[in-house]
Amino acid sequence: MIAILRYIKFMAKLTAVIVFIFVILTYQNSHIIKRRIRNFQDWRASLKKEVSNIKYILIWSKNNHNFDELLNDPFRKNKCYYNNCNVTEDRNLTKDYRNFDAILFSENVISRDVKEELPTKRLLNQKFVFAAKEAADNYPACDDKFDDYFNLTWTYKLNSDVVWPYFTVFNKKGEEIAPRVDVKWEAHLKPVSKKIGKSIIKVKKYPAVWFVSNCYTQSRRETFFNNLKAALDKYGFEVHVIGSCGTRECPIGKDKKCLKSLKQYYFYLALENSISEDYVSEKVMKALQHYTVPVVYGGANYSRFLPPHSYINGRTLGPKKTAAKMASLIINQTEYLQYFSWQNHYMVRNKTNSMCKLCEALNKGAKKVHRGFRKWWNPGFKEICNKKRKVRQAPPVNLNRT
Repeated sequence: MIAILRYIKFMAKLTAVIVFIFVILTYQNSHIIKRRIRNFQDWRASLKKEVSNIKYILIWSKNNHNFDELLNDPFRKNKCYYNNCNVTEDRNLTKDYRNFDAILFSENVISRDVKEELPTKRLLNQKFVFAAKEAADNYPACDDKFDDYFNLTWTYKLNSDVVWPYFTVFNKKGEEIAPRVDVKWEAHLKPVSKKIGKSIIKVKKYPAVWFVSNCYTQSRRETFFNNLKAALDKYGFEVHVIGSCGTRECPIGKDKKCLKSLKQYYFYLALENSISEDYVSEKVMKALQHYTVPVVYGGANYSRFLPPHSYINGRTLGPKKTAAKMASLIINQTEYLQYFSWQNHYMVRNKTNSMCKLCEALNKGAKKVHRGFRKWWNPGFKEICNKKRKVRQAPPVNLNRT
């Protein structure tokens, strides 16, 4: 009996000690517990708000590969601050297309070569978004109805409401630097190390290469190429042309292997198919990511897109001076390696937060209407639209011949 009483007294003391320790620990960690409860409550509240405030977006222009990523919920995948945008191509998702918060239209809808029925009515809060990655010179807006049709622009042009670039330049801290109108580059670039310099030069075998399958273009890049090739011939340098416009082919399914071969070339011809303001496609990025110097040809101010001393502007120099510059750099490898100094400060990636910014813009609202859209999109639209443009359908030309 005494033993039982002692046991009960011992358990009572032990229980008191345990309770005391629990109270102390709870008090010390109360702020953590409260914060977790508060975070959970905030999460539930934001979830309810998100579900009740979904932005339904309709892609009017079907079968456009530039919109493929939009259909795979990029807003959550990219951890966008605003991730409540839901994108679909199904016009029958609602009984009336006016029930969508926004409708995306590609550059195809403004082309006079494409006759597509477009929405004529919209609700007050519905947004018509012009979304384009193709060059304006190839898709002029000829119909005056487009001058007050769109509420929001999402294109490669740097003065768009939301900029949609082909690539982004980051600094080593991961901060977005370019493209932008007021970009600020490092004033002094650190030279590449001798080790990296040797590894770059070691694999170089050929002067230059051009990947191309579109043989006739608005930019007349084929003319520039022929003149450049003739000028390089005088220095004893050859240009490899890979694609249906040349004599070499990249086997089907071997695109990545062909791109890796760029390291073997001193220069990559990044010639755009259109001379349009701010139009800089992924061609330049391919060169920069494979230790090759791009020779650019287009209508953009490239200093807004690319680090200084990372490219040669063929359109500014002209074919003869461009060829002379290329030949000089192939011979003077020390000077050639200076074109890679930017890599000590910057990175070029095909990632962009443009889709996050699009969802943000739709959440914040865009009540304006773009007056004078046609001139904004393409200042020379009148001249282009007045011409009877004929589609030139000719067999591929061997651009290795001059």
